[in-house]
Parts: sequence; structure tokens; C-alpha cells
Amino acid sequence: MTESVYIVAEGYFAGDLVELSFESHVWVWLTPHNRAMYEAAIERDERSHASRCGLSGYEGRGDALESLHAIIGVVGEHHYGQATKKAWEEIWILGFASTELDASRMQHELEVGEIIISDEQGLVVIRRSTNSAQQQDDVLPKNSAYSILLQKLAFGWKRFSGR
Repeated sequence: MTESVYIVAEGYFAGDLVELSFESHVWVWLTPHNRAMYEAAIERDERSHASRCGLSGYEGRGDALESLHAIIGVVGEHHYGQATKKAWEEIWILGFASTELDASRMQHELEVGEIIISDEQGLVVIRRSTNSAQQQDDVLPKNSAYSILLQKLAFGWKRFSGR
């Protein structure tokens, strides 16, 4: 299974944080709206968490893009060989299009070699380029649980963001 992390960088998230956190670790930008959803999700979710699944919140620094740049390095470091002994392979970002992100700044913040940033299933995904050849062979079937979860996440974001 691919080591994936999600970052909810959208200020008004309308999806199910608990459901999403069963698949991967989710980092949520704590705007007033998202904080209420985050706190409700934490209260509702009674699992003990490992670094590869669960919820974390982060405070914003200015606008959504600056807040994302401020947290991306922390996310990358946190998910570099934690409990699973495996580094992140994908970081999925909700709230931006790939054209809105500065690839060289993301690469610098993540402190990794080359990265590939693309739009998939309505979200932005950052991948380590060393894994890109393998990941091209590991395309998800359209009806896999992981793929369906991504589609739900993208639908909820588009519905409330107007994108």
C-alpha cells in the first residue's frame, strides 16, 4: 500500500474527517469552521492512532497558501519513517490546483530530491520522483476503496468551494 498523507488546506472543509483518517493520516488547517469539524471528529473517533492514520490540526500563518507552505515540511518530516518504517510516497492536498503551487518551494520545504506535482481526481498530489516509474504501474482501479474515498473527498471540496 502506498504511504499517503492528506492535507486539508481548504478553509471550509465539508467532508468526513474520520472516514478519511481511516485510510491515511490527515492534517487539517484549523480555520474556525475546520476547527469545529476537527474537534468533533476527534471526539467521535476512539481509535488509538499510529502515524500512518489519524488526524492532526495545524494553525494557519496568513492565507491558505502560506499556511500550507508553513506546514508541508513538518508533515514531510513527521511521515518520514515513523511507525510504519516507511517514508511518505504521496501527499494529497485539498484546496489548490497544481498550478497554484510553487514546486521548487515545496521541494525545499519537504527537503527531498525532485518531486512531481499533478492534479488527480480533483486534488493535488505531490510524489517523490524516485517512485514515479513504479507508481505509473500502480494505477488505482476506479472502483477501489481508496479511489472511491478520493472521489468523495474531491466531490465534497468542489461542492462547497465552488471550484
